[in-house]
Amino acid sequence: LTFLQAATQFIRTSGGPAFVVSGERGSRRQLTAEALFRLSGGDSSRLITLDASEMSAQRMIMAIFGHADTNNRTSRGAAGRPDVPGLVIRGLEHVSKHIQRRIARFLARGRFRPVGGKRELTGTLQLLFISSQPIAQLLEQGTLDSELLRQLESRELCIPPLREHVEDLEEILTDVVAEISAGKHSAPKLSPAALRRLQTHQWPGN
Repeated sequence: LTFLQAATQFIRTSGGPAFVVSGERGSRRQLTAEALFRLSGGDSSRLITLDASEMSAQRMIMAIFGHADTNNRTSRGAAGRPDVPGLVIRGLEHVSKHIQRRIARFLARGRFRPVGGKRELTGTLQLLFISSQPIAQLLEQGTLDSELLRQLESRELCIPPLREHVEDLEEILTDVVAEISAGKHSAPKLSPAALRRLQTHQWPGN
């Protein structure tokens, strides 16, 4: 199988409310996660993305689960919003273990408690994690909580660097050319010689 075929097969068989896309920087992890979400029947235009490397733990947990004020009025996070079908969390390696455990329990039970809230709420949010390292490596380093690991086992798609799946280049470039040519009268075509040259390139940094 080519990588793109394997990715399609992955989403059809993995199931579950969460999955991980891991790979080197520049490997189009975000675009891959969005494509997998579409393949699973979701509307990627309604996804919300959080970057764990740029958020405090408190801000992140409120963005996911919301918070309640002293009168128990709840400000909804992504998990409590029916208009948000999925949440992309970039930088799984930067998410604290405390938040990972809360996420894992939400995935297992479909229930959550807003920060400062007195009662539990239900939610059906799908979570898409993006990581620069495979989850096995995060576990070895001690940065992945065992509860979340149980929810993510067999639900990880590791994107190989482009140099390891050059057989997909023609399909990838077709999509890229179509994207940059949108709205134009004609799109450039890639000659067989140009494709062969690109396939022999080492693609440092993807």
